[in-house]
Amino acid sequence: MTKLDDQIVLITGGANGIGKATAELFISKGMKVIIVDIDNKIFDVAKLIGAYPLLFDVSIENNWKDIVKKVKKEFHTLDILVNNAATNGLADKVSIQNPEDMSLDTWKRIHKINLDSVFLGCKYGISLMKENAKSNAIVNVASRSGIVGVPSLAAYASSKAAIRNYTKSVALYCAEKHYNILILP
Repeated sequence: MTKLDDQIVLITGGANGIGKATAELFISKGMKVIIVDIDNKIFDVAKLIGAYPLLFDVSIENNWKDIVKKVKKEFHTLDILVNNAATNGLADKVSIQNPEDMSLDTWKRIHKINLDSVFLGCKYGISLMKENAKSNAIVNVASRSGIVGVPSLAAYASSKAAIRNYTKSVALYCAEKHYNILILP
Protein backbone atom coordinates (compact mmCIF):
# COMPACT_ATOMS: atom_id res chain seq x y z
CA MET A 1 0.00 0.00 0.00
CA THR A 2 1.24 3.49 -0.78
CA LYS A 3 2.00 6.03 1.93
CA LEU A 4 -1.24 7.67 2.99
CA ASP A 5 0.14 10.57 5.01
CA ASP A 6 -0.75 13.91 3.52
CA GLN A 7 -2.96 12.53 0.77
CA ILE A 8 -5.93 14.81 0.14
CA VAL A 9 -9.35 13.13 0.25
CA LEU A 10 -12.75 14.69 -0.47
CA ILE A 11 -15.83 12.84 0.78
CA THR A 12 -19.34 13.94 -0.15
CA GLY A 13 -22.08 13.22 2.35
CA GLY A 14 -19.44 13.43 5.06
CA ALA A 15 -21.60 14.59 7.96
CA ASN A 16 -23.29 11.23 8.59
CA GLY A 17 -23.12 7.47 8.26
CA ILE A 18 -20.76 5.93 5.73
CA GLY A 19 -19.26 9.30 4.76
CA LYS A 20 -18.42 10.23 8.34
CA ALA A 21 -17.03 6.75 9.12
CA THR A 22 -14.89 6.85 5.97
CA ALA A 23 -13.58 10.28 6.92
CA GLU A 24 -12.67 9.07 10.40
CA LEU A 25 -10.82 6.06 8.95
CA PHE A 26 -8.84 8.15 6.46
CA ILE A 27 -7.95 10.71 9.14
CA SER A 28 -6.69 7.88 11.38
CA LYS A 29 -4.34 6.90 8.52
CA GLY A 30 -2.84 10.41 8.38
CA MET A 31 -4.79 11.69 5.40
CA LYS A 32 -6.11 15.22 5.07
CA VAL A 33 -9.86 14.93 4.67
CA ILE A 34 -12.37 17.40 3.25
CA ILE A 35 -15.97 16.56 4.08
CA VAL A 36 -18.78 18.07 2.02
CA ASP A 37 -22.41 17.98 3.03
CA ILE A 38 -25.64 19.95 2.74
CA ASP A 39 -26.27 19.44 6.47
CA ASN A 40 -25.14 22.30 8.74
CA LYS A 41 -23.82 19.80 11.26
CA ILE A 42 -20.86 19.37 8.90
CA PHE A 43 -19.01 22.01 10.92
CA ASP A 44 -19.46 20.22 14.25
CA VAL A 45 -18.53 16.87 12.70
CA ALA A 46 -15.44 18.35 11.04
CA LYS A 47 -14.28 19.90 14.30
CA LEU A 48 -14.88 16.64 16.16
CA ILE A 49 -12.97 14.41 13.75
CA GLY A 50 -10.35 16.86 12.44
CA ALA A 51 -11.61 17.33 8.88
CA TYR A 52 -11.96 20.39 6.65
CA PRO A 53 -15.69 21.19 6.17
CA LEU A 54 -17.46 22.47 3.07
CA LEU A 55 -21.19 23.21 3.15
CA PHE A 56 -22.51 22.53 -0.35
CA ASP A 57 -25.28 20.72 -2.19
CA VAL A 58 -23.24 18.44 -4.46
CA SER A 59 -26.13 17.91 -6.87
CA ILE A 60 -25.68 21.49 -8.18
CA GLU A 61 -22.97 22.07 -10.78
CA ASN A 62 -22.02 25.61 -9.73
CA ASN A 63 -21.30 24.28 -6.25
CA TRP A 64 -18.75 21.86 -7.72
CA LYS A 65 -17.03 24.78 -9.42
CA ASP A 66 -16.72 26.42 -6.00
CA ILE A 67 -15.51 23.17 -4.43
CA VAL A 68 -12.75 22.90 -7.07
CA LYS A 69 -11.66 26.49 -6.36
CA LYS A 70 -11.52 25.86 -2.62
CA VAL A 71 -9.62 22.59 -2.99
CA LYS A 72 -7.08 24.20 -5.32
CA LYS A 73 -6.67 27.19 -3.00
CA GLU A 74 -6.37 25.25 0.26
CA PHE A 75 -4.78 21.96 -0.87
CA HIS A 76 -3.57 22.52 -4.47
CA THR A 77 -4.60 19.01 -5.50
CA LEU A 78 -6.90 16.09 -4.81
CA ASP A 79 -5.79 12.46 -4.47
CA ILE A 80 -9.03 10.64 -3.65
CA LEU A 81 -12.68 11.50 -4.18
CA VAL A 82 -15.41 9.51 -2.49
CA ASN A 83 -18.81 10.25 -4.08
CA ASN A 84 -20.96 9.16 -1.16
CA ALA A 85 -23.76 11.75 -0.83
CA ALA A 86 -27.14 10.06 -1.22
CA THR A 87 -30.65 9.68 0.07
CA ASN A 88 -33.00 6.74 0.07
CA GLY A 89 -35.82 9.21 0.69
CA LEU A 90 -36.90 7.72 4.01
CA ALA A 91 -35.21 10.14 6.42
CA ASP A 92 -36.48 13.21 4.61
CA LYS A 93 -39.96 11.72 4.19
CA VAL A 94 -39.94 11.61 0.39
CA SER A 95 -43.20 10.39 -1.09
CA ILE A 96 -44.00 6.85 -2.09
CA GLN A 97 -41.41 5.18 -4.33
CA ASN A 98 -43.21 2.14 -5.67
CA PRO A 99 -43.33 2.01 -9.48
CA GLU A 100 -47.08 2.50 -9.67
CA ASP A 101 -47.65 5.40 -7.27
CA MET A 102 -44.37 7.33 -7.26
CA SER A 103 -44.50 10.92 -8.51
CA LEU A 104 -42.13 12.18 -11.18
CA ASP A 105 -40.92 14.82 -8.71
CA THR A 106 -39.87 12.10 -6.25
CA TRP A 107 -38.10 10.19 -9.03
CA LYS A 108 -36.22 13.31 -10.14
CA ARG A 109 -35.29 14.38 -6.61
CA ILE A 110 -33.79 11.00 -5.65
CA HIS A 111 -31.85 10.81 -8.93
CA LYS A 112 -30.61 14.39 -8.61
CA ILE A 113 -29.16 13.77 -5.17
CA ASN A 114 -27.85 10.27 -5.79
CA LEU A 115 -26.87 10.24 -9.45
CA ASP A 116 -26.31 13.84 -10.56
CA SER A 117 -23.93 14.33 -7.62
CA VAL A 118 -21.84 11.34 -8.77
CA PHE A 119 -21.77 12.60 -12.37
CA LEU A 120 -20.66 16.05 -11.21
CA GLY A 121 -18.18 14.62 -8.72
CA CYS A 122 -16.54 12.54 -11.44
CA LYS A 123 -16.50 15.43 -13.90
CA TYR A 124 -14.85 17.85 -11.50
CA GLY A 125 -12.78 15.21 -9.71
CA ILE A 126 -11.18 14.21 -13.00
CA SER A 127 -10.39 17.86 -13.71
CA LEU A 128 -8.55 18.07 -10.37
CA MET A 129 -6.71 14.76 -10.73
CA LYS A 130 -5.85 14.22 -14.38
CA GLU A 131 -2.61 16.22 -14.29
CA ASN A 132 -1.30 14.54 -11.12
CA ALA A 133 1.74 12.36 -11.67
CA LYS A 134 0.85 10.07 -8.78
CA SER A 135 -2.01 7.62 -8.61
CA ASN A 136 -5.47 8.96 -7.81
CA ALA A 137 -8.81 7.33 -7.13
CA ILE A 138 -12.50 8.08 -7.44
CA VAL A 139 -14.84 5.87 -5.43
CA ASN A 140 -18.54 6.00 -6.29
CA VAL A 141 -20.63 4.53 -3.49
CA ALA A 142 -23.44 2.38 -4.83
CA SER A 143 -25.56 -0.15 -2.97
CA ARG A 144 -26.73 -3.71 -2.99
CA SER A 145 -30.10 -2.17 -3.86
CA GLY A 146 -28.67 -1.29 -7.27
CA ILE A 147 -28.22 -4.99 -7.99
CA VAL A 148 -31.33 -6.59 -6.52
CA GLY A 149 -33.89 -3.77 -6.66
CA VAL A 150 -36.31 -2.66 -3.93
CA PRO A 151 -40.01 -2.42 -4.83
CA SER A 152 -40.77 0.21 -2.19
CA LEU A 153 -37.62 2.24 -3.01
CA ALA A 154 -37.61 2.02 -6.80
CA ALA A 155 -36.05 5.45 -7.42
CA TYR A 156 -33.29 4.77 -4.90
CA ALA A 157 -32.54 1.32 -6.36
CA SER A 158 -32.55 2.73 -9.89
CA SER A 159 -30.12 5.51 -8.97
CA LYS A 160 -27.72 3.05 -7.33
CA ALA A 161 -27.83 0.73 -10.37
CA ALA A 162 -27.07 3.70 -12.60
CA ILE A 163 -24.08 4.61 -10.42
CA ARG A 164 -22.65 1.12 -10.89
CA ASN A 165 -22.88 1.35 -14.69
CA TYR A 166 -21.76 4.97 -14.90
CA THR A 167 -18.69 4.09 -12.83
CA LYS A 168 -17.71 1.50 -15.45
CA SER A 169 -18.02 4.12 -18.20
CA VAL A 170 -15.90 6.61 -16.26
CA ALA A 171 -13.25 3.94 -15.64
CA LEU A 172 -13.07 3.13 -19.36
CA TYR A 173 -12.89 6.82 -20.26
CA CYS A 174 -10.01 7.47 -17.85
CA ALA A 175 -8.18 4.40 -19.17
CA GLU A 176 -8.60 5.57 -22.79
CA LYS A 177 -7.23 8.99 -21.82
CA HIS A 178 -4.33 7.39 -19.91
CA TYR A 179 -5.25 9.32 -16.78
CA ASN A 180 -3.64 7.95 -13.65
CA ILE A 181 -7.06 7.70 -11.95
CA LEU A 182 -8.47 4.47 -10.58
CA ILE A 183 -12.29 4.43 -10.70
CA LEU A 184 -14.07 2.16 -8.21
CA PRO A 185 -17.74 1.31 -7.60
